[in-house]
Amino acid sequence: MEAPLIQVVCNEPEGNVVRNVYPMLWTPENIEKLTSKVLEFPTLYGREIKSPADITEMFLNASSGEITAKGLFYVVDDFIGLFYITDFAYNFTDAIAHYTFFDRRHRGRIPLVRAMMKYVFETYQFNRLSVEVPLFTSPHTRHFIGECGFTLEGKKRKSIRFKDDIFDILLFGILKSEVLKSSGKS
Repeated sequence: MEAPLIQVVCNEPEGNVVRNVYPMLWTPENIEKLTSKVLEFPTLYGREIKSPADITEMFLNASSGEITAKGLFYVVDDFIGLFYITDFAYNFTDAIAHYTFFDRRHRGRIPLVRAMMKYVFETYQFNRLSVEVPLFTSPHTRHFIGECGFTLEGKKRKSIRFKDDIFDILLFGILKSEVLKSSGKS
């Protein structure tokens, strides 16, 4: 495997752990690993996951026999987690940021998310990143987003379906200046 883009020490329950972030390589093996991890969850990024076809439709374009991603993908270690950036606005002013830790842990990983945001802002020159969090997620998830530096900006009412009900989505955002200022750059 190539050198990681990011290496961050995370203070996790078992102690300090170095986490590495790599760009996602769309090999058949990695697609299989991703599929097996995602199928362990009833939802991912606000969407119900019922079959491998849902995963393919969410992440990949398959045209002309070539597989391409619908966004920017980064893998934490060997699929412990995933960062996914989608829905780029005109002139890269905004994008939707997603994260998942397949081991279902958040504790100690705020530095990892902040380092990833810094990398994305510096590399792609977005002005802001947005996060959409459905209200069927745990309060812990919403708290974690705030701890990572995102500000609650509003709510989309009754905009996502899950288990035969319709839920609100909370809208969070963070500006490039906020991330780079907190990391010593401006």
